[in-house]
Amino acid sequence: MIPNSEVSTIQKNVDVLFVVDNTISMLAEDYDEDGTTRMEAVKKDCEYIMEQLPGSSFSVVSFGNKVNNLLPYTIDSINVIQALQSLKGQTTLYAK
Repeated sequence: MIPNSEVSTIQKNVDVLFVVDNTISMLAEDYDEDGTTRMEAVKKDCEYIMEQLPGSSFSVVSFGNKVNNLLPYTIDSINVIQALQSLKGQTTLYAK
């Protein structure tokens, strides 16, 4: 046995709401030097948060011209990732 002051904890039953900007500004390629769009960065960040909170429920809401509830709270990470991947940012023809 080795004394250690670090304690591992797992938070369960946490509800996480991802509210994602889906406007044309999210298509800007200024997140990184390699031309990553802001939307791609948000998706990666959301996936990272999901990995850090196993056992939690996640929901996805997007906003642009209107608010869209894309996914109610669920523990199914595949559905959450699919909802996030469906966000593409608005085109100039649609954005107001």
